[in-house]
Amino acid sequence: LEALQPLAVGANCSGGARELLPVIETMGHYSGVYLSVEPNAGLPLLLEGETVFPDSPEEMAEYSLRLRDAGAGIIGGCCGTTPEHIRAMANVLRGVPALERTGKKIFALTSRSRRVDIREETLAYIGERINPTARKKLAADIRDGQMQMVVDEARKQIEAGAPILDVNMGVPGIDEVAAMKQAVLSVQAAVDIPISIDSTNAMVVEEALKNYVGRPLINSTTGEDQQLDIILPLAKKYGAAVLGLCLDEKGIPKIAEGRMEIARKIYKKAREYGLRDEDIYIDCLVQTASAEQSQVMETINTLRRVKDELGVGTVLGVSNVSHGLPAREILNSTYLAMALGAGLDLPIINPFDDRMRDTIMAAGVLLNRDRNCTAFIKQYKDYQGGSATGGGKVRHDICNNCNIPNLLTKTIKAFEPGIDKSEERNISINQQLKNAVLEGNQDGIEKLLEKALHEYQLKPLEVVNQGLIPGIEEAGERYDRKEYFLPQLMMAAETMKKAFTIVKPLLSQQAGQSQGTIIMATVEGDIHDIGKNIVCVLLENYGFRVIDLGKDVKAEVILDSAKRENADIIGLSALMTTTMPAMEKVIEEARTRGLKCKFMVGGAVLTPEYAESIGADAYSE
Repeated sequence: LEALQPLAVGANCSGGARELLPVIETMGHYSGVYLSVEPNAGLPLLLEGETVFPDSPEEMAEYSLRLRDAGAGIIGGCCGTTPEHIRAMANVLRGVPALERTGKKIFALTSRSRRVDIREETLAYIGERINPTARKKLAADIRDGQMQMVVDEARKQIEAGAPILDVNMGVPGIDEVAAMKQAVLSVQAAVDIPISIDSTNAMVVEEALKNYVGRPLINSTTGEDQQLDIILPLAKKYGAAVLGLCLDEKGIPKIAEGRMEIARKIYKKAREYGLRDEDIYIDCLVQTASAEQSQVMETINTLRRVKDELGVGTVLGVSNVSHGLPAREILNSTYLAMALGAGLDLPIINPFDDRMRDTIMAAGVLLNRDRNCTAFIKQYKDYQGGSATGGGKVRHDICNNCNIPNLLTKTIKAFEPGIDKSEERNISINQQLKNAVLEGNQDGIEKLLEKALHEYQLKPLEVVNQGLIPGIEEAGERYDRKEYFLPQLMMAAETMKKAFTIVKPLLSQQAGQSQGTIIMATVEGDIHDIGKNIVCVLLENYGFRVIDLGKDVKAEVILDSAKRENADIIGLSALMTTTMPAMEKVIEEARTRGLKCKFMVGGAVLTPEYAESIGADAYSE
């Protein structure tokens, strides 16, 4: 949000002053703009059918000073606050000046749920593998509109430690705009790290920016006026960072001063379009040592001058230096060390290159970026020579979102002596099914089911209980641990749903497979249904017959459907405190009608105490 350069950013509603204080404290730490806050008068309670906000004017006034000290310069009130609340807050704050905001420069990229601080954390880099250049299989898949290999490459690079991913859809003859949109949506649904949008085509770049949730890097623009006048406004409009190449219509200058002239031009133009220093990155361009050996150090010299003179971010595609030479890993890692010492912020590398990753880890210590050598010690505590990041070792600390060690352990056990071969095969295919659900691999799940049911002759119920359900359960557990977020959970649920539509007809041939009938509805007056929809998918995946009546559903419609369908359970959802009483109305009317079904209720504002008070049988967060 700050990249869009608003007057202020802030938080309102959602909680009381007590709940919003840590939110403002965090915003104050990471932001240099003015902050605003409008808390509720506490968290709402439903007492005797009425919504009550419990915080008094005196309590709100006390927290107002703490909110000011946390950095808030605009303070007001939202739900439940009265003129008395605002008066008490104003009296306490009258004459108290707002804290001056520092306007600090923060070089960062973000995804939907994760930020990468380019200059504050252990050295970051960009993974280069989602690029079809000289990769026939990847190019063919992109041409066919298949994104599974793109997603697989994203996941593998994260497992190798990449904090940012480059996304390039440059396949000749395709609709690159459509391909980039598909790639961005697929990648951001599968992983939660920032991306670099790799294209100089303005239409491709803008389509990616429209669909990406977060602050990406635009890779890239040259120093040509026409290109700058197209790409820079897009960066400003969408709040993206932008990478400028030290290249113009005359080519790449041979000496550092020539490249600096282009860098200055890019910087000046970017500032004229309203971009900040922290929005601008410069690529000084790496020449191959085999063809342009005399220019290799010109790149390093330019890099150092960009940092000293302009103070903007820097990017290099390091591995270009070794093209056409033997022992490329040695040249690449050595050149990377030189560039990092000269001030390189973001190298673009192959995350699977052990030497490059080792160099980055070591540089983090020597450049005082890895505070107290924490990351280095964690990675190399068992180092005994060679590369600690390679050598076939399973890296337990690479990615919190990937349970690779546990999955490998279970798979390896299938091949231990003493296990029957058929059991070994079943363990393997069920593990693959579980992984497909976890990864949201809708393209691959159908083939795996075909293999499990026909080649391995597994029973449908075994496939569900030992392959599919463990996958969705693990996805739910990762969501609870904040390792998965809503997009990953939805992908897993949709993959499970697709698998279940294939297996369901086979299950119906077996006795005793039905788990029961559930009526689901958002109650009358409430139009929120995202949470309910997720629950519907998950319940279907567990074998329940789910009848979703939608949102804003009248009590009589819910109860008539329950009677007609002989429902075992009625699930009611409400997001707003004003619609919570409608749940009680449905339950009371059901008891009056003599319906024997159970009730479960859920929604953001519900509490277990309220669920119990209205006679619900179960409560869901």
